[in-house]
Amino acid sequence: MRHSAGHIFAENANGRTVGRLQQVTEKEREIPECTNVIVMAKLPGEGHGARQSWQALLATIEPITKDAAIRRLAENVWQVDFQQLPSSFARLIFSIAQHKLQYGILPLEHPPHWLPLGFDPSVN
Repeated sequence: MRHSAGHIFAENANGRTVGRLQQVTEKEREIPECTNVIVMAKLPGEGHGARQSWQALLATIEPITKDAAIRRLAENVWQVDFQQLPSSFARLIFSIAQHKLQYGILPLEHPPHWLPLGFDPSVN
């Protein structure tokens, strides 16, 4: 692989360019250090099978979400302290993907500061 003029090019074994993989901007190259992430899993559709799939996911991640590094903010949203325990983040994402659910990750440069002071967004 080689970089040139904001592009990434794939090369074969002979060093010959075989295609452009992705356009990369300067801003995209500057990835900030991540301290926390918000993970949101898309809830499955209606129906018995969908409910079973969701319940299976929750059972799978229950031991993971007991880690102090993970806070459940809503039924399908978690805040993960990436600096404290990155393995919890990896296990959470793996479990969601294993259950074939869509998810999104919002990286945060700084830990969130909830207002008013002392507010705990965790779902019991």
